[in-house]
Amino acid sequence: MQVFDEYSSILNEALETFKPQFIEGMDEYSLIKSLKLPPFELFDDQALRDPLTLFQTHFILFHHLYQLRAQWRSQGVGELEIALTKITLLPMTSPSQKHSHLFEDTQLSKDTHSDFSEDTQLSEEFSKDTHSVQSQTHSIETKDPLADYYLNWDNLNETSTEDVEDLLTSFWQKMAGFDQSNLLSQTQLNEMLSVLALPPVNDGRKLLGLAELKAQYRKLQHQNHPDKGGCAERSKAILNAYNKLRKHILSAA
Repeated sequence: MQVFDEYSSILNEALETFKPQFIEGMDEYSLIKSLKLPPFELFDDQALRDPLTLFQTHFILFHHLYQLRAQWRSQGVGELEIALTKITLLPMTSPSQKHSHLFEDTQLSKDTHSDFSEDTQLSEEFSKDTHSVQSQTHSIETKDPLADYYLNWDNLNETSTEDVEDLLTSFWQKMAGFDQSNLLSQTQLNEMLSVLALPPVNDGRKLLGLAELKAQYRKLQHQNHPDKGGCAERSKAILNAYNKLRKHILSAA
């Protein structure tokens, strides 16, 4: 479960950086595409072509979006309205208004599909799986059935807790692409270390471990996060360096 916890934490932090896009409104496909690119690189392009993995991507993304919605509600940031066609950050509303649009926009728009015209099969499989999810959630009799559905890991795969944890770990390992292609050259390695204000690996110096890397990443993000008055570009550069170094360490293990 350690691998999943690590990626889950990174995904949470990555989603927070999309606050400006959420204010404007952002569809799920665009969000996934952005998360596949630097500095995030959380999703592997080839792995997303597999229908099952694509559904897992959708579920895990929505799980974290609903977590973010709860976080931003408690912080008074705003109300994150989550739908397949658009994810929008709205001003805080009264409790009676919060769920007024809960079941709107449950089918993908033609415009959304056109963005992925180069991969029609992916879009069709994604639509098929996500429409199935939406139909299931309508049967749940609670105030917020969609949130209940996506926040319950058991719904990702109707199996035991142990099997769900194995599935999540397997998913993130697949997304990370733990292979030799993630190994950095000496120059690239030291460039990423420099971004994180870490000493270069020269003259046989052993590369730091994941725990040390994460501690330094947390420290720098705390200092440079835009919400704390830091620079957004610097924060993204730190995230990019951390992701590349983490993949390098895991692939070299």
